[in-house]
Formats: sequence, structure tokens, C-alpha cells
Amino acid sequence: MDRTLLKRDARERMRRYQPNPIVIGLIVFALIYILQRLSTNVMGLNFRFTISNTNMTTPEEVQAVIENLQAQYLRQLENYSPSFFGCVIAVALAIMQLMVNTGKTIYSLHVTREEPADYGNLLDGFAVMGRVILLSLLEGVFIFLWSLLLIVPGIVASYRYRQAIYLLLDHPDYTPMQCIQRSSEMMRDHKMELFTLDLSFLGWEILHFLLSPFAIWLWPYEALTYANYYRVLNGESIPPKPDPTIFEGEYTEAGDDDDHWEGWH
Repeated sequence: MDRTLLKRDARERMRRYQPNPIVIGLIVFALIYILQRLSTNVMGLNFRFTISNTNMTTPEEVQAVIENLQAQYLRQLENYSPSFFGCVIAVALAIMQLMVNTGKTIYSLHVTREEPADYGNLLDGFAVMGRVILLSLLEGVFIFLWSLLLIVPGIVASYRYRQAIYLLLDHPDYTPMQCIQRSSEMMRDHKMELFTLDLSFLGWEILHFLLSPFAIWLWPYEALTYANYYRVLNGESIPPKPDPTIFEGEYTEAGDDDDHWEGWH
């Protein structure tokens, strides 16, 4: 697996594809930010913290500030009691975030396959909402159960199921469990390879942590790269091979002879 090729192809598509993946990244960032803020508010998780001593020149003063913040958090947590209605709304908002991310995946697959893609792809996840939710729940349960053994088996399981969402979108006839099983087969002997690909984004992720709006560029870059990775595992070429039936020359080169028009459209 040539991760350099996967990432270079993703960057090239970010430059020339329309609608531009960076614009899609902006829309996704805005939607996720709004949904997360709404979820925080309805759950009452907007805790407030104050730092009384800003003079942190010694390790003891730093430790005192940390302990003060911990005490503030614990006091607010003791009085925290979310309402049933708030929990229901938070679950609905979490499902909407999942659908937006699914729409981003759908858009990424279209772009990497040079298929028509548009802003409406971000809402296409709602068409398969039930299957996506069930897949997400199954993955979460399996990863949790593996994590009960040790942390490492849980991490390995998360890599084992990484291709399940792509399989679900590509194969409407697959059940979520079949997608998980097929993903496990596809990722056999490839988990360390995908882990290395993840590490290649580490620097960008640190920049994203320091500068949250950087996700507008990073998210589509990662989404296109991981879509390319799935496509290679699926036996597809990067970039897609041109259709041999499509006439590649100039319009005037087709000529008037019917034989020249064969396969041209």
C-alpha cells in the first residue's frame, strides 16, 4: 500500500474537484460545531471554571491551580442532574452528527471514484440511518468487549472494523453484521499498515488540536485518503482507470465515419 500515492491523490482532488472538498469541510465543521454546542447546552455540561492565581511560576503553584480546577469540576459534577428530555435531545443530536459524518464518507467515495458529488451527499446518510446506527452500536459493543480483556485488543478491534461503514454504503444488501465480518477479512494483515497511515496524520492532528478550525482542511484530506485506502483494499485502482469505451480525443477527431464514433459518448 503506497500511502504517499493515497495522500497525493487526495490533495489533488482537493484542488480541482467541484464542489470543492474544502468547502464541504467547512460545512461539516459548522454542522458538527452547532450540533455539539446544542448537545452541551441541553445536557447542561457548560461548566464554568475560574483561576484565582495566575502567577504559576513554581511547580507548587501549578499544582495548586490544577487541584483548584479539579475541586471546581467535582463540585459542579455533584450538582449535575441532566433531565430525561435533555438526554433524549442529546441522543438525537448525536445521531445527526453520525449522519453528517456518514454523508461526508459518501461524498468522499464519490470524489475518489470520480463520480458526481454535491452538497446533498452530506444528507444522504439519513437514507441508511437505521443500518448506520445499528452498525455503530455493534462496533461499539464489540470494541468494548475486546477492551475488557486489555486496551490493546480493543484498539486492534477498532482497526478490524474500520472498513465496515464503506462496505455498508457500497453494498445495500449486506447486513451490518456482514459488513463487520467482511471488514475483518479485508483488514487481515493490514491493521499495522492502517495504523501507520494514521500516524502520518499525527502532526496535522496536533495542529487541529491547537487550532480547531483547521479541521476545515484536515477533515476532507483525511476522508479522501481513507476512502482511497478502502478502495485499494477493495481491488480498485488509484486513480480510477479511465473507461476504455469513452473517446479521449478532441471532438473534431471523431470524424464522420460511423466506425470512429463507436464507443464514443
